[in-house]
Amino acid sequence: MKKKMTKVILKVFLIIFLSGNLFASDIKDDDYKFEITLPSGWSEPKIQEAEKKDAISYSINRFDEKSAILILAFKVNNIKDLTDFVWTIEKDVTLNIPQKDSEVYLKFDEGYYDGMQMFYSDDNFRESIYYFRTKYTDTNSNFAYVVRFITPKDALSEKMKTEIKEIADSFKPVQ
Repeated sequence: MKKKMTKVILKVFLIIFLSGNLFASDIKDDDYKFEITLPSGWSEPKIQEAEKKDAISYSINRFDEKSAILILAFKVNNIKDLTDFVWTIEKDVTLNIPQKDSEVYLKFDEGYYDGMQMFYSDDNFRESIYYFRTKYTDTNSNFAYVVRFITPKDALSEKMKTEIKEIADSFKPVQ
């Protein structure tokens, strides 16, 4: 009897452990050349593409409503100036981006793409926005991306910050 109970408990733990990965979601967009991985607990994305087929948006919410993700992808002919791109996005009134938390952007370079990251806040929300651009010199087909995490301040736990960072780190422009 005790042996059976141990087996049942082990099976339950195994199911719980595996279920976190079973419901994870990989998003791969072949037209806009990016991929991102979401852990379990996130909705299917709502996708809208511009009529000219030069921009697309993905809206994704956590089921518990503790965070949301907005991904914007743009097709551009030449390598986009990253600083100009960030400035343009920050000034876009329709995006309603709050004030920056500082003037120092986190910058990163992965060879064929690079980017910048900044935190923004208002009274109710804290946002982490990542800006990416591809740097293909041998083609007239490049991309610029925004990956925006919007989280109510009262839901911004260390666990949530870690999850946001893991999702952001999974975003990659693909060649």
